Amino acid sequence: MVEQVGLENRCTRKGTGGSNPSLSAIQPARSRVFCIVFVCQPNQCPLHQINTTMSEVDKAIATQLQNIQAKTGKALHELEAQMLATGLTKHGELRDYFIKEMGLGHGDANTLVHILRKTDGASMADGLDEEAILTSIYTGTKADLRPIHDRLMVALADFGTFEVAPKKGYVSLRRKKQFAMIGPGSKSRVDVGINMKGVDGTDRLIALPPGKMCQYNVKMTSADEVDEELLGWLREAFQQAG
Repeated sequence: MVEQVGLENRCTRKGTGGSNPSLSAIQPARSRVFCIVFVCQPNQCPLHQINTTMSEVDKAIATQLQNIQAKTGKALHELEAQMLATGLTKHGELRDYFIKEMGLGHGDANTLVHILRKTDGASMADGLDEEAILTSIYTGTKADLRPIHDRLMVALADFGTFEVAPKKGYVSLRRKKQFAMIGPGSKSRVDVGINMKGVDGTDRLIALPPGKMCQYNVKMTSADEVDEELLGWLREAFQQAG
């Protein structure tokens, strides 16, 4: 197990090379930045390298925030003070405020409000390990969806090493960049977002409009839908992300 003190929870998974890796072969890790504590349990910990570099998604958000500060001429703490001074409490109202008063686009204003209010996925997941986050995601009316998630993660372990970054409401799968997102799309289905290029959409592989966090989405209602077609798309995304 690895613990790092800092920004967000992450878990690195490494395939066992077998055809049916067990969940017990995949060890979670909480990662934050700065102080690292490494505790390896004999014959159970597959972690040998820790990737502490900022992910492509994190880099994109950091760049977006820098651009927002440059455009508005205000630092984040000044924008936060301005937000609090409005007395507004709803996300949509605050987003519209920054669009109107600061001239920000919808995407920039939306991200800014999430960051300032700490309602972005990374902030909301900070301090929780992967299992705690998965339990909170697949709870109540969504509890029956957990076997779909687990079946998919076991199958993905055959691909090789990748990073699992738990967020509030989903998990992000990354190599050099994010290649997939997994989480409930509703109380009756799991959505698998896939990032890849050069693949035609189908009735099952739904192509998403530009600006989304993933290029494609697959909706799952049963663990039996973890099949070769789905894994083929995910394998392509995995390879493109490496």
